[in-house]
Order: sequence, then C-alpha cells, then structure tokens
Amino acid sequence: MVQFKAELADRFLKTKKTSCGVGLFVDELIQYALTHFKTTTKEGIDLALLSEICDLVEIECVSKKYTVDKKIKKKELAIQIYSSMKPNLSQEQLNSIDKHIEDLHDKGLIIKISWIKRKLYKAYNFLKKKV
Repeated sequence: MVQFKAELADRFLKTKKTSCGVGLFVDELIQYALTHFKTTTKEGIDLALLSEICDLVEIECVSKKYTVDKKIKKKELAIQIYSSMKPNLSQEQLNSIDKHIEDLHDKGLIIKISWIKRKLYKAYNFLKKKV
C-alpha cells in the first residue's frame, strides 16, 4: 500500500498539464485503473480497491482540476471508476459505495491533499515554466 501511494505521488508530480474535456479525463482514469489495479473475484465491495481508486481520483483531480473543470465531483468519479471495474454490482451495492467512501475518508485511509499543498504545487509548476 505504501509503495502504491508513492507511485501515485510520483505520477502526481510527473503529470503533464493538458487541457481536456471531463469525459476524456474520466476515460483516462478508467483506463489507468483497469490496467494498474487488480480486481478480486469476491462478491461485494473491495475496500482496498475502493481506497486505491479514491487516492487516484484525489491526486488526479488536484493535478488536473484547473485544466479540466472546476467542479469535478470526486466521489461520483470514484464510484463510476469502481463500477466500471466491477460491472456485476447490484444497485444496492452501488448505493452503499457512497457510505464506504465516507467511512474511508473519516478514518483517514484516503489521501487528502490540503489547499496549501495544492497552492505549493501550482507555484512549483509556475516556477518550473519560468526557469
């Protein structure tokens, strides 16, 4: 898990800034999740996978938010990615994913990027362009 978060942080720093539509951004995240995350065959909700997806969404939304859309709904995006990885979920399970994301967030199991880190990241990119 620690290695995974280190890989996500590395991806965050190396992300190339390009303007794109929200649909293209979502498709890119789904493709990344399908190729890099392993899904289990067990029925029900896999909390480890859900946590990894939420981390991915948090990092990617911070790194591309101002070039894609100011109003990306991260929770809905995570649910959409999870449902594309596990298409056999019932409607009841899809509705409970929202509660599971809240629980993961409350327990601190999802990466949280503060507004200070976001501002520092933007300043870093600005200075990088100037040099």
